[in-house]
Amino acid sequence: MDQINLDTSLVKEFFARVDIQEPEFKISRLGKFDPTSSRSRPVKVQLSSEAMVHKILKNSRKITTTDKWKGISFSRDRTTMQRELHRVMKQNLHDRLNAGEKYLTLKYINGIPSIVSSEN
Repeated sequence: MDQINLDTSLVKEFFARVDIQEPEFKISRLGKFDPTSSRSRPVKVQLSSEAMVHKILKNSRKITTTDKWKGISFSRDRTTMQRELHRVMKQNLHDRLNAGEKYLTLKYINGIPSIVSSEN
C-alpha cells in the first residue's frame, strides 16, 4: 500500500474513533521527503466546512489519550502572521516562566494567543 492510501486510512480511522460521519476531505504530506530522517512529516487534511474543523479539533482531545494516538497533535492551518504571533507569545511565556512567574499558560481568546493565569 502506498503512503497516500496509508494516510487516508489513518484519517478515516480517526473519524470513526471520534464518532464523526466521514466528511469529504483532501489529504497531503507537508515538507520535503527525507529518507535519512526518522521524523515523519505532518499530514494536512483539508475539509469542506469550518464547522467540521471545529468539531474535529474539539473531539481530537478524546483520542490523543489512547496509546496509538499518543503524541499526535491536531491544529488548524495558520497564516504566516498568525504563526509568528504564536511564536512570539510562546517565547514571551517561556521567558516569564523562567523569570519565576508561575501558573501561566498560552490560551487562544477569540483566535488571538494570550498569556493567562492557569491557577484555579
